[in-house]
Amino acid sequence: MGIFIDSVVELLMYANLAMFNILGQYFYMRGFSPFEVGILVAMIPAASFVSNPFWFRMKEKLPRTRLIAILTIGTVVGFWSLFFVRPFLLNLVLMAFTAFFSGAVVPIGESYVMESLIRKQKKLDLPRMFGTIGYSMGSLMIGFLLKIDVVFLFAFSTLFLVLVSFLIRRLDQIALVSEGRSAASLPRTGSWNAFLWYLVLASASILLISFNGAFLPQLIGQRGYDPALTGICFAVLSFSEVPFLLFAKKILRKMGTLLLLATGVLCISLRMFLTPFTNSELALVLVQAMHGWSYIVIYYALFDYIHYELPIAYASKAQAVFWIGIQGLSFFLGSSLGGLLVEGIGLDRTYLLLSIGLFCVAAPLTVVAVVKRFKGSGLKRKAA
Repeated sequence: MGIFIDSVVELLMYANLAMFNILGQYFYMRGFSPFEVGILVAMIPAASFVSNPFWFRMKEKLPRTRLIAILTIGTVVGFWSLFFVRPFLLNLVLMAFTAFFSGAVVPIGESYVMESLIRKQKKLDLPRMFGTIGYSMGSLMIGFLLKIDVVFLFAFSTLFLVLVSFLIRRLDQIALVSEGRSAASLPRTGSWNAFLWYLVLASASILLISFNGAFLPQLIGQRGYDPALTGICFAVLSFSEVPFLLFAKKILRKMGTLLLLATGVLCISLRMFLTPFTNSELALVLVQAMHGWSYIVIYYALFDYIHYELPIAYASKAQAVFWIGIQGLSFFLGSSLGGLLVEGIGLDRTYLLLSIGLFCVAAPLTVVAVVKRFKGSGLKRKAA
C-alpha cells in the first residue's frame, strides 16, 4: 500500500481545514462586524490552548479509531449548529465547542500519519503535498459553491471528516523493508531551547498569515471583487506550496533550519506589505502566490526538526507545543488582535503595520542566517 493511505488522509484533513478557513467569509456574509468576525474566527486557535494538550494526552490512552471518531462527531455536531444559529453570542459559544474538537483533527491526525511514515522510513513531504492539493481543491470548490448556498460548506466538511475517520484506521502498522537506518537510530543533535526559539519565530510570522486568512475576504468585499475570489486566492495559496514540497528534503539539507525559517518569515512580511497595494483581482492573486515560500517552509522545517532532530523523548511534548504555538497563539492573535486593529486604524493600515514590524525582525535575521550558513559551509570544506 506504500504511503497511498497516508497521502489520502492528508488530502482529506486539509480539504476539511479549507472549509473552516473560509468561516471568515461565511460570518462576513452573515453581517457580523470585523471585530465580531475576528473574535468568532479566533475561537479555533483559542480553544487549541486547551484542546491540543488534552487530546494529545487522550492519544496515549485511547485507541486511534475511537479518538478520531470522537473528534469527528464533536466537530460535525458543533459545525452544523453554527448553520442553524443566528445570534452572535450563541455563535461564539458554539464556535468554542466546535473548536475544541475541530482544532485537534489535523494535529492528532497528522501525528498518526507521521508515526506511520516513520515506521516506513519515509518523510512527510509527499503526503503533505497531497494535503496541500486537498486544501487547494477544497478552497477553490467552496469559493464557487458558496455563491449557490452556504450549506455546501457544512456538507463537504462532514463528508471529509467521515472519510478521514474511516481511512485513518487503515494506516499501515507494519514498517516496510528498506535500506538504511531507521529514523530512531539516526543521530539527533537538536535541542529543546533551539526548538523553542524557532517556534517563537514561526509563531510571530504565522500571526500575519492568520490575519490575512481572516480578513482577506473583507478586503475582497470592500473592493467590490467577485466573492468567489476568496476561494481562488486560498486555492492559489495552497497550490503555491507544491513546488517547495517537491524538493523539500534537498532544500532543507542545503539551507538548514534557521535560514529556511528566516527566509520564510521574510517572504511573509513582503507579501503582507504588498497586499493592500494591489489594484486588481489578478494582482491580488499573484501577490498571494508568494505564500509558496512562507507557511509551508516554516512548517516543514519545524516539523522535520521535531521528528528527526530533537531527542525522541521530546517528540510528543514538542508536537503539542508546536500546535499550541502556530495554531493557537498565532491564529488567536492574528484574528482577534487583527480585528481590533482593523476597527481602530482600518484594514490597509493594519496590513502595513504588521508587515513592517515583521520585516524589521526578518531582514536582519536573514542576514545573520546567511552568514552563519556560509561560515558553517566554509568550516566543513576546510575540515574536508
